[in-house]
Amino acid sequence: MKSKTEIGPFLTLFSIPDKIYIVGGFNGTEVLQSGEFYEPICNEWTIIAPMNRPRSGIQLVAHDKNLYAIGGNDGLARQTSGLNLKILNEFE
Repeated sequence: MKSKTEIGPFLTLFSIPDKIYIVGGFNGTEVLQSGEFYEPICNEWTIIAPMNRPRSGIQLVAHDKNLYAIGGNDGLARQTSGLNLKILNEFE
């Protein structure tokens, strides 16, 4: 398995058939807004568009072909809002 670009504690994993998403987290210095998905069949990581602000400790939920990042911490305060990551267009 190839490495993820940035990884650290408080990242969030979410899986759908044939893909595992990793979003946000903390690399020891800063809260991350990056995201990627891993395809085991291809043994490849693909970078997705970053969240509009960094978050760690989020919850990921799929609904109606969208992936939502909910809650977490942006490094300053606990968040209660959600973000639509708009990356599941290919998910059936």
